[in-house]
Amino acid sequence: MSRYFDRDPSEWNIESFLENCDQKTTRAKLGLYTTCLSKIVKDENRPRREKAQILLDSIKKDKAVRKMTKDWELNKPIINVQNTFSGGTFSGGQTIGTVGGRISVTKRNQEADNEKVPKRTKIDDCLSVGDQRGQRNEQIPEHQIQPKKQSIESNDLYDSEIEDAQEFTLTDFDIAYNSLDPAKMWTLKSSGRVVEKVIYEYARKLTHESYLHSFIVNDIDVATRSLFSKEEWKEITTSEVKDKPKLEHSHVALLKKYTTDNIKELRNALSEPPVDGAEFDRNLHFDLDFINYAYRGMLFLWEKGVDPFDSTKLEGWYEMCVWGRLIDPAFDNLDINLVRGEGMSFASSDRKNIERSVADRKMIGRKGDGVFRQYKKRLEFGAVEAGRKWEGKIGTKYLKDSLKLCKMLKDMITQLSTECDGVEDLVRQLQVVGVLNGANMIQIITMDYPKGYISRVQRRNVREVAGRLTKSDPLALVLKEILCAKFIIKQTLDIINKKNNVNIEIFLNDSDDQGGSRTPPTIATPPTFTTPSKERTKDVINERKKNNNK
Repeated sequence: MSRYFDRDPSEWNIESFLENCDQKTTRAKLGLYTTCLSKIVKDENRPRREKAQILLDSIKKDKAVRKMTKDWELNKPIINVQNTFSGGTFSGGQTIGTVGGRISVTKRNQEADNEKVPKRTKIDDCLSVGDQRGQRNEQIPEHQIQPKKQSIESNDLYDSEIEDAQEFTLTDFDIAYNSLDPAKMWTLKSSGRVVEKVIYEYARKLTHESYLHSFIVNDIDVATRSLFSKEEWKEITTSEVKDKPKLEHSHVALLKKYTTDNIKELRNALSEPPVDGAEFDRNLHFDLDFINYAYRGMLFLWEKGVDPFDSTKLEGWYEMCVWGRLIDPAFDNLDINLVRGEGMSFASSDRKNIERSVADRKMIGRKGDGVFRQYKKRLEFGAVEAGRKWEGKIGTKYLKDSLKLCKMLKDMITQLSTECDGVEDLVRQLQVVGVLNGANMIQIITMDYPKGYISRVQRRNVREVAGRLTKSDPLALVLKEILCAKFIIKQTLDIINKKNNVNIEIFLNDSDDQGGSRTPPTIATPPTFTTPSKERTKDVINERKKNNNK
């Protein structure tokens, strides 16, 4: 506990804490600040507890507090006065008048040796104000004049340089971790270590966003795997695993029937009814009809005689001519809509606006290439991210889309958990589905909530829609993945519907003379980490010019 909080609670504020804290980095200062406040909220007497709770809430809710800490980090100088006289210059070209010593000014956001030090950007050079403020001081010797920097209109002014200069704050991550109940965290049987604690201690040192900041364990993330032993990792990836979907025998038989490398044979097979010896019943035979429809749709492309999947095809073409025929129709017999066209996620919007007041502008949710949403409702069960190319599992597009998709799925499973009133028996059964498309490639990923506060991501095999009819890369494998995704969504939808029956049963069985309701154990999900916003080049330049002119 910091000695700063020995003061009277009326004197507590974040700015004075940052000034008096002896931690080396701003991140460490903010981490200590939130940790101390969280401890006071849990343990101290009422006046101190109430003040600590107000300050803790202000960090998350008050935009002015966030801006103040960022300005303090970026702009507040440290002044060191030395005995020798000099012309009084500091890096960046600003001239300062001096009387009896040399004043050097450095940014307060210098990190410790083991932290990432932000680069000096061209914005810093563009905003050198020596020509303005130095006019009233003595002239700088010619040998000290720095070469003229490029103008702010230069094409070399990249957004990545601005991004490097911005602070990556983990205040929300610290608050989220400190709000977790240690008794409900995931303690590994193989070692006794707590998964959430291991993740927090590692992720709080990162200088870039990771799955771990949202307490998401990704089964292919090398960095996450390195935090645990083989036994621990096996326990994490195999505990409370849901049963894998299996195709019905009639589905398997029909897929085998259509697996051929001869166009004429396939057309003849498709002309036969998909249901043998029985009258078609939509409720019983819908998936068989879907399989027949999918092969018919692809037959038009295969009959061209040339591979239709060339580099000139755009993302929209793949969505309309390939995935629109293979994915969308599969869900037509469920109470689910696949909303395409950069649709906004309601679950993501709900998370961003959870503390919104009337005066705040409503924030939009993340946009994906598709969202699986319950018909006429806000509940969401999966999402789609697509691209015009497939660069493999190490491609930049794949890595970025994977992180974006997993965060959307985390919002969705949180939304569904809330719909289940946090009843742990139901929450542990929930699964949501993600679909990654790159050109003619597809991968299904699933997310569940196995133990503690951890969301677990598991990926199925990557499958390819062949550009010609072949037995070596059959369409049957792609359709199997799509039908498995459908099965998982249907299973989760049934759990949500079952939740209403559970509530009715509890309501009917409880009575006033029983001393309260016998509600089942509940579990909460930590919030998805909010990606730090990126300021536009124009906004950064204007803000710094404004500060320099004061």
